[in-house]
Amino acid sequence: MNPLRSLGSADFWIRLGWMLLFVLAWQVAEVLLLLTVLAQLFWRVLYAEDHPCLARWGQALGHYVRQIAAFLTSAEAVKPWPFVEWPGSCGQRSVRLPRPPAN
Repeated sequence: MNPLRSLGSADFWIRLGWMLLFVLAWQVAEVLLLLTVLAQLFWRVLYAEDHPCLARWGQALGHYVRQIAAFLTSAEAVKPWPFVEWPGSCGQRSVRLPRPPAN
């Protein structure tokens, strides 16, 4: 197989464009994940328990980053959200937080 032949392929350049966009999405997701971690930490300091919505959001964001990684490394050909349903929507297992014992 001639490597230069793939460079002339429209599919190669289209995928490269998508990859660059998803690298940008990865960077945004990293910042959002950091903000989520800080918000969850702040919530735990104030209320001594996890915020379930932040936990679900963090889990969904983690699944999204995994989908991006799979696409970027060509482990999966399917492009992540917005081309598929957002992780954590219907069908995804949600976070179950243990309840603290009642005093």
